Order: sequence, then C-alpha cells, then structure tokens
Amino acid sequence: MCTILKARAQPYSEETFHGPPPQPPSKVLNLPGVRRVLPQDQEREIELALRSDALLAVVTVMSSPYVAWQQRVGWPLASIHGPLAQPDTFDGGLHAIVLVGRKADRFSALDSYFPAHDAFDIDDDAVATFFAGHAYIAEP
Repeated sequence: MCTILKARAQPYSEETFHGPPPQPPSKVLNLPGVRRVLPQDQEREIELALRSDALLAVVTVMSSPYVAWQQRVGWPLASIHGPLAQPDTFDGGLHAIVLVGRKADRFSALDSYFPAHDAFDIDDDAVATFFAGHAYIAEP
C-alpha cells in the first residue's frame, strides 16, 4: 500500500499499514483505484498492466520462501520492522510486493518492507516458488 501511495506522490506512513498480523491481502482494496484480478485472468492481466507505465500489480507472496530466495541471491535486505520471516519454515504468512515492470523472463519489483532498496528483479521461476495467488491492479 505504501508503494502505491508513493507512486501516486501521496503521503504515506508504514506504521499506518503495519497492524498486527495477519493482515488480509484484500486490505489493499481500501485504496481507491485498486481492483482484484480473478485467478483465471492473473497472468494476462499482470502482463497487460505492466506493459503500461501507469499501472502497478500488487501480488502476495509466501514470506518464508520469499526470504529464502532473498538469501539465495545474496541480498542483505534490512528493515526497521525486523526480519520478515524465517527462511526455513512455511509459517511466515503472506506478504505483498509490487510488480512495477516486466522483462523477457523476469519482473521488476518493489517491496516497501525494505524501503531503502530500489527496484529489484525476480526471475519467473523464483516468482513461481513463492507467489501466493492474490493479485491486484493499481491505477495511478
């Protein structure tokens, strides 16, 4: 949610959105201009959204496999909120990231949990290992 507000040049506060876990993935629908993508349309809708410079795709990931992937690629990601999850378990819950671009075999993404870091690339195979099945499209 913070990344969407940042992209819209609107004020935001991470503390506003970090309530006690678990937060429902649909919380992003509280923002205007955000819509849910039906499961059968996700791949096509995300691809189309990311080809437009005006749209972002919010997707949920399973936290523990996502953190394990971060460690495999050697990212020293740090957050004021502490560790996102333990990499060796599947009890880390869900987490949302924002896909901001598409390349041949990878996505460019932002993660407001790690606000000091710029956009990063995630290859398609990695996304397949931690995508949790929820997708939303955010308009400008």
